[in-house]
Amino acid sequence: GAPFLPSPVGAVARRNPHLVGSPMGSFRSTTRPEDLPERFHPVFRDAKHFPHPRSPDLDNPISSIDQMYACAAAANVLLVERVKSWAASSGGMFPLIRDVDRREHTTWVRWDEAERNDVIRQAVSWQLIKGQRRALEKTLRSYSNDPSWLLDVSRNAIVFEHLQDLTQCLGLIISDDQVRVERVKNRMSTQYDAGESAGYRDVCVNLRVISNAAVAVGVELHVCEVQLLLKQFAQLKTADGHKRYVQMRNMTG
Repeated sequence: GAPFLPSPVGAVARRNPHLVGSPMGSFRSTTRPEDLPERFHPVFRDAKHFPHPRSPDLDNPISSIDQMYACAAAANVLLVERVKSWAASSGGMFPLIRDVDRREHTTWVRWDEAERNDVIRQAVSWQLIKGQRRALEKTLRSYSNDPSWLLDVSRNAIVFEHLQDLTQCLGLIISDDQVRVERVKNRMSTQYDAGESAGYRDVCVNLRVISNAAVAVGVELHVCEVQLLLKQFAQLKTADGHKRYVQMRNMTG
């Protein structure tokens, strides 16, 4: 397949917009609280500010990195639940907590097996949101101090033994009505120049969680990133290797 597959509404995937309304992504309501839809979170009801669900204001991108992180924190919790579901149905794997700091010897466990074992399930490591220092560096170096271009503050990765499992997982993501896929960057494609990523390959999916829970807290427009990669590449992602990759990426902008 092609290395870059934009969606019909790719403008959302390129940037993180506000919801239609005020600069904070909501409109002020004079409606009585008891008459308001139950889908909104109580914090909006108490403040009498309510988002326009699923209504991106593409002319009003997010300009505050603090707001970006507030959205990412909520979106990431919801993203992890979707990631678990996709992995369980496709043989996806995650690292154990005790191994995350020594990636050369990481133990990968299949989620469909881990979720049936309390000890292993609690030992699985879930990826945290992007570090603020790296996000600031990327915003200043690559995005002209515009944080709305950051699409990987909320992110996760699923690792696979076999390419067919990875392909199956991608199909599950695309067909999941709880998310909206905005862009697929296929670094596994024969058309992709692996020299751009120092030989590293994966399938990078930018998506939004659009479930009722996401709408309730106003994060259904926040663009997240999910990496699908083979175990061979995951094992090569050592701390030193990633540092060299970041240095190369910084040199090229």
